[in-house]
Amino acid sequence: MRVSAVPVGAPAAPLLLLLCLLLPAASCPSSCLCASDLISCSGRGLSSPPAGLPYYASRLDLGHNALRGLSASWLPEPFRRLASLVLCKNAISQIQAGAFALTPHLLSLDLSSNHLTFLNTSVFAGLTELEELLLIGNRIAGIGPGSFSDLIGLRRLYLSSNRLTDFPIEIYEGPSGPRNLTHLDLSFNRLSTVPVQTVMSLSLRGGVYLQENPLLCDCALLALLQYWMWKQYRPLVDFREGYPCRGADSVHMEIQLLFETRVARLCPSFSAQKSSENCQTQQKTAHPSMTMDGGGGCCSFYSRTSSDKYSSVSGKYMDFIRKSPHNSLRALLCSVANTAPLSVLTDPV
Repeated sequence: MRVSAVPVGAPAAPLLLLLCLLLPAASCPSSCLCASDLISCSGRGLSSPPAGLPYYASRLDLGHNALRGLSASWLPEPFRRLASLVLCKNAISQIQAGAFALTPHLLSLDLSSNHLTFLNTSVFAGLTELEELLLIGNRIAGIGPGSFSDLIGLRRLYLSSNRLTDFPIEIYEGPSGPRNLTHLDLSFNRLSTVPVQTVMSLSLRGGVYLQENPLLCDCALLALLQYWMWKQYRPLVDFREGYPCRGADSVHMEIQLLFETRVARLCPSFSAQKSSENCQTQQKTAHPSMTMDGGGGCCSFYSRTSSDKYSSVSGKYMDFIRKSPHNSLRALLCSVANTAPLSVLTDPV
């Protein structure tokens, strides 16, 4: 029987197409459920991902299993289309460098309810497109410098229900990292103090959730809470019952009672001044709508002309400061006023 040979130099496309048609299509592992590009292998007691996962998955759910760690080779092949990875309710205690190298286009990563205790420098390396990171319900007590440096697209970070005792200021202080974070959840941790001026500046960008922490109520924190109440700041208003105030006498008080019972005792009163020797030197050729001594620093709001629209806004803002019963709030608001538009400071959130 004579078999015709394929001529040398003949187009290879038909032959390649035939081979592709004969190859088996990617199938769904028996321990998973697959629907189009959605793959769920949840609750199967898996200690590692099953073999044969479809490479085209856009969402992969490996939650409620028995994974203990993520090595650099924990996934068998690249998942270039994967946008959402769910790893919650496992026993993950270690994440090695390069663990997410095969999932470079993740937008959402859920590592909630695992056994993580510390976030090292390389833990999220390469996830430059990640927008949402859930770390709820771990045992995280420390965050290493640069842990979030690659997460330049991160917008929502959930660190609730961990063991943090210090506000993770390192998230913002590095040369790179999340610059557009609009949601930071630190609720149910062990924070007793927070950098008030930093937190206030951050709250102008989005939501900072601090409820259910053993916060020590000093004058600076009262200043921040009073400002948030005045702004009707949703993270405070929606969870006001979760802000018990622990004073020197260890008495816990709900937020609605704070200002009436603690301000008079903790914070000295002051008399508003329209100007001071310090502030006079800054006026120069501008037209200040109001200038006040900001508790050790100058607090001035300038308008380009006497009829500038900011005059009325600054008057509203300064009226709020004038009515405040303590210096700490005045100093806090003045320090932020120099770096934030007055409309942001005064308009309701």
